Order: sequence, then structure tokens, then C-alpha cells
Amino acid sequence: MYMKCGSFENGSRVFKNMMERDCVSWNAMIVGYAQNGYGEEALEIFRKMLACGEKLDHVTMIGVLCACSHAGLVEEGRLYVSSMTKNHSLIPEKDHYSCMVDLLGRAGCLNEARNLIKTMPMNPDAIFLGSLLPDCKVHGEIEMGMQQRSFWRSSLGILGLMFFSQTCMQR
Repeated sequence: MYMKCGSFENGSRVFKNMMERDCVSWNAMIVGYAQNGYGEEALEIFRKMLACGEKLDHVTMIGVLCACSHAGLVEEGRLYVSSMTKNHSLIPEKDHYSCMVDLLGRAGCLNEARNLIKTMPMNPDAIFLGSLLPDCKVHGEIEMGMQQRSFWRSSLGILGLMFFSQTCMQR
């Protein structure tokens, strides 16, 4: 609760004083730091979690990828998503792909983000458009944004485009 509210000092104190930590408590710390823009701190907690031998889960990896996105750590994000299957027997889900698209888009790796969307094993939704299009604008790739918008218009229909418009305004 402390971490979600941005009260890192209290959250850290409770975490340090815990007799036993489980995946949920580690995740609360990782996700709390990541969601509040403290990517490096989230990744440090993640490394400690691994060193303690705690088994991670899908939520852990969403926090880790979100942390990489906020810290601009593209290569680390690529390595972590690759390690999900190789080292931890976790299959990336839609939320993991969404985090990677966000990470790549923020970093200006727009072609890679677009290719990831095209090749992922599930159908993309408006969340992916809402993540990629503003990045096209920020990085001056208006033509790519227009191509994506045209593609998504035919895929999403009017409700999806309404969602997209709201998402872009908030970002």
C-alpha cells in the first residue's frame, strides 16, 4: 500500500522488517518503484529478489519491464523479456508485450516496436495503438504514425479510435 501511494520510505521500512518475504511482497516493491518512475530502484530490488532465490511471476516481469521503460533501459528490457522463457519458464503475455512496445517506443525504436506488434502471438488491441502513436509524434515519425492510424482504423472501428484519442491526449 505504501509503495503504490509513493511512500517509499514507509514501504521500504515495512519490507526490510518483514520476517518472511514472498513473491507478492517483492512484487509490491518492484511495481511500486516502477510505477512511480524509479526504474533503477525497482531493478535493484529485482536483482535482490533473484539473489534470494525467490521465484518470480508474470507480475514481477511487468514491474521489471515497466522499470526498464521508465529508465530508458532498452537492452536490459530485451534481455529480461528473453529470460522469461529461457530462465524462468514464463511465457510473455499481452501485458509484457505492451510494456516492451512502450519501452521501445519511448526510446525511439519505433520500427522494432511496430514489428513486435506485428509478430506477437496474440492480436493487438487499442492499448498498443495508444502506446505507439504518441511515440511516433514525439520522435517525429508522423508518416509511421499515419500508417499505424490507418491500419488501426480498419481494425478497431470507431470505439477503438475514441479510446485511442483519449489515450493520446493523456500522454
